[in-house]
Amino acid sequence: MVSNIDKMIESVLEREDLMKELAERETYDDVYDFCSDIQGGYSRDELFEFLESNQDEYGQDEYDMDIARLDQELSYVSGGKDIKSVGGRALLAMKFYKDMKVGPTIFKPHGNEELC
Repeated sequence: MVSNIDKMIESVLEREDLMKELAERETYDDVYDFCSDIQGGYSRDELFEFLESNQDEYGQDEYDMDIARLDQELSYVSGGKDIKSVGGRALLAMKFYKDMKVGPTIFKPHGNEELC
């Protein structure tokens, strides 16, 4: 299930047309239908629990601070549509998931290469 959601997220975030289309979705059913058409293999509840759990891991303060930044970043993709729509929030959660998946850069202290 997670690998199917992961594949769907990667597919959506690779293409601006798919990001725009997702951001235009206004209901949870529309978001699920859109996502499962790209890559299936998970239920509606599994999708939204997955996206919500990644938002929780990111932290509400960071999430709130980045909404405005991401809203500006994606406004050209979403055609100016409010990022707070259901599709916009799903897109935001996907972007956070992808950023978290990559993870923070590991600091390698000078002279301690054997520790890394």
